[in-house]
Amino acid sequence: MSDQVAAEPRQEHQTVVGVDGSAASAQALRWACEHVSANGEPGEVLAVCVRTIAPLPEDLSIGTWPWRDGDPGDPVLAMLDEIAGQVGRDFPLVTIRRQVLQGHPVDELIRLSETAELVIVGARGHGAIAGMLLGSVSRRLINHSHCSVAVVR
Repeated sequence: MSDQVAAEPRQEHQTVVGVDGSAASAQALRWACEHVSANGEPGEVLAVCVRTIAPLPEDLSIGTWPWRDGDPGDPVLAMLDEIAGQVGRDFPLVTIRRQVLQGHPVDELIRLSETAELVIVGARGHGAIAGMLLGSVSRRLINHSHCSVAVVR
């Protein structure tokens, strides 16, 4: 008899993409859509943006972050919607779900990797030498993820 605990089952073919508004993250989302649609069948991608600044409570909304999670005026959600809309036009078989989370990007992507098949992030190249190095998010994600990780340049 084994004392092992069964792992939580992964959602079938769940692909998670970290999106931060950069050109590199838009390219990562495009790559994810290409990957998911490669078999010619409908598929789904979860585009995630992690907010590191929490929205203020409603009674304190006169500060610098007056939006509550999910509000249409939220610039983080608007950015995610815009990138997903631009990329999604080229991939009619792919549904791009969008989610804004709060926390540290690496921690949230690692948490999502527990039930994902693949996590994809963009890499920001900074010239010939520095461009060969991975950023802190990519490196930590590769070292601690519970699934495969793709870093798209």
